[in-house]
Amino acid sequence: MGYAPSSLSSPNLSWEKTAQYNAGIDFGILRDRISGSIEVYQQKTTDLLMTRAIPTVTGFSTIVQNIGATENKGLEITLSTVNVQTNKINWTTNLTFSTNKEQVTKLATGLPRDLTNNWFVGYPVQTYYDYVTAPYVWGCSAEDMAEAAKFNANGSNFKPGDLRLVDLTGDYKITSDDRTIRGHRMPNWNISMGNTFRYGPFDLYVFVYGSFGSTIYWDPGVGIGGRYNTLVNDYWTPTHQNTRWLEPHTDIQMPANISSMYYWSGDYLKLSDVTLGYTVPRNLTNKVQISNLRVYGKVQNPYMWTNFSGNDPESGYGDAPFTMITYMLGVNVTF
Repeated sequence: MGYAPSSLSSPNLSWEKTAQYNAGIDFGILRDRISGSIEVYQQKTTDLLMTRAIPTVTGFSTIVQNIGATENKGLEITLSTVNVQTNKINWTTNLTFSTNKEQVTKLATGLPRDLTNNWFVGYPVQTYYDYVTAPYVWGCSAEDMAEAAKFNANGSNFKPGDLRLVDLTGDYKITSDDRTIRGHRMPNWNISMGNTFRYGPFDLYVFVYGSFGSTIYWDPGVGIGGRYNTLVNDYWTPTHQNTRWLEPHTDIQMPANISSMYYWSGDYLKLSDVTLGYTVPRNLTNKVQISNLRVYGKVQNPYMWTNFSGNDPESGYGDAPFTMITYMLGVNVTF
């Protein structure tokens, strides 16, 4: 029986340090028919606790250390408006907008990038760095065959149905220099809008929100190992060539650089809440000694606009649970 450490100790660890500055203004005009707030902020964090790659000759591959620094700068705007206000009709809107720019400002190495950890000065911590895939795999057309021959003359062995990477350097070689930043998990901006409508005893609430500018790394589970069952997908075949997915092979389960196909736009706009209510008139409820009675129906997450092929991009992970559509009926009673 014996014991072995699972991680390398780091006795000099200390707390992360954060300094934040913010300024804001609240406003209201037209007797507060239009009101809101604007806030800007800047946050700087130093001695960041991060997992750093180290030579494996130490017996470990990573260690947690206080390394590097990051900065967050952002803007938040809220706006409330009374669009219509009469004895019978009322319509109000609440709008929010936020944008945040996170960036690494310093690395432990002093260099502008750390490819081992995919950290880059001027970019968010969770940044993706990889090859870029062409819209279609290699085909059998005369143009594709002539282009593939130029790569194969430099040591490649591309065949129809193989993964096609973009040659960013233009030297007809696929090397590590052809990798580039593919995106980051943090969205560039978020927006939400809630509208409340009232007409006599009826009320309607509609809420939407969205997120834009993020990238999701997601393996859709499209296997090309011909020996196994897998999803039916748009695979390459000699008679079906303009496809995104490779030709299945019986002797290849995981082609090199297949991860370059796993980057997806995380943009979405979600209809989150639709609620319709009816308040029973007082002259009826007072007869049964009820001061207020409202019945309502609600549906949550009925629809989402997105080009993402996975489940729900909201969490930032492609394998997140499916968006659940919820239907509710309820009664609010005040005695």
